[in-house]
Amino acid sequence: MKKLLFILPLLLSFLTNAQDVFKTELFSAEMALKNREELKLSDAQIDNIKNIYSNDMSVYNSLKWDLDAELVKMEGLLSQVQVDSKSALNQMNKILDLEAELKLKRLSLMINIKNELTEDQQKKLQKIKSKTSDTSFNFITSINENPRVVLKVDGPEIGGQPIYYIEDKNGKRRVESLKTVDKNNIESITVLKGESATKLYGQEGKNGVVLIYLKKNK
Repeated sequence: MKKLLFILPLLLSFLTNAQDVFKTELFSAEMALKNREELKLSDAQIDNIKNIYSNDMSVYNSLKWDLDAELVKMEGLLSQVQVDSKSALNQMNKILDLEAELKLKRLSLMINIKNELTEDQQKKLQKIKSKTSDTSFNFITSINENPRVVLKVDGPEIGGQPIYYIEDKNGKRRVESLKTVDKNNIESITVLKGESATKLYGQEGKNGVVLIYLKKNK
């Protein structure tokens, strides 16, 4: 467990530095496309950027959903009074592997978008970025800032608690934790965060909402 807690601060430090580099040198599809007039993007460039985004983001979202599910499993492991260190570390390796895949996919996407732009267009976009905040640049969600991972240590919790809902043949109900959920009965998991969570669940959903759908025949 100590090893796990040691890894997280190092990972956060790396991710923070990497995020700064990517934000400085690369561009999101949204920023390029919404400034198409000022950049004088050709129809071919617009189509290419849209295709790059569409193709890469389908894979990215699939990986993100897998990561969300693994993070839920990690919380279940860490919420135990006696944490199984071996299982937690193995789960951490799964999470890190998925994080690495996500970062590589996102980096590939943004490199391809930059390569679609001419040098002059890139310079114009840099000037636009210096005047605005590109909130669509969501490259990395560091693990210990994710609302679905809460580490209980001697001190305050790292991260905030999401709310949990389970839906089965008897309907949907809120639960306090996932301790009683048999993972073999899970059909699918949906994770809501940000505006999508607060819009449906109000301020209770500010730290995220985890919806667990159980197999209907259970």
